[in-house]
Amino acid sequence: MTKIGRNAPCPCGSGKKYKKCCLGKEKPRPSVTEMLDEEMRAGYRRSMEGDGARACTHWARVWETIRERLRPEMRTIDDAAAVFSGTQALYDWIQDYLLELRNVAVHRRSYAETGVRFYEEVLAQFPDESELFLINLRGDMGELLCLSGESERGERVFLELIEDYPDNAAGYAFLADLLGYGPTPGSEPIDRQRAQRVLEEALARPVADAADYDLELRLSDLRGTSPPEGGDFPA
Repeated sequence: MTKIGRNAPCPCGSGKKYKKCCLGKEKPRPSVTEMLDEEMRAGYRRSMEGDGARACTHWARVWETIRERLRPEMRTIDDAAAVFSGTQALYDWIQDYLLELRNVAVHRRSYAETGVRFYEEVLAQFPDESELFLINLRGDMGELLCLSGESERGERVFLELIEDYPDNAAGYAFLADLLGYGPTPGSEPIDRQRAQRVLEEALARPVADAADYDLELRLSDLRGTSPPEGGDFPA
């Protein structure tokens, strides 16, 4: 930017000299955190308007800026507060961004591929994050792989979730959805009977958070029946 002389006409158009008008009144340049906050909010506004693609465009810029500022020793999201501590919670925003990418990817495969890259970058940066966060992240990753046309890789992700967290419902729910309804909306089921067995296995353990993932309702949908009163299926 060209420096304005003190005695030059003020660029605001008042006709006064710069020193008699706007010199010293300029707004301070916003900080990186302030700019990121505004970009995040813009993404949320687009999302609420139903324009998920534009929301993802805003949020891609946010992540690229944050990622450039992160250091290898920042292994949890709390550690990242050293480079970003805005009004938006980074922990929640990461999951919101993945969800938005997944929603847009239903119709535009390239967003699924973007989501897979985002997942890989987040996991590489924050390997010591909470167990719940990592489970949710891996579930999103499996769904994005399916939407990107790599359903076999997506299935492996869900099977590994079940192996690593056998008492958590997430892996069972994701795998049953893939098998019972296909990798993308409108596609053919892969194996509905196997999907039922997956859910029956989860309920028989029983997993601790079956209600959070509506496992009984999922099973009744696959069976084409309604759950009995009280919600419990017979063993």
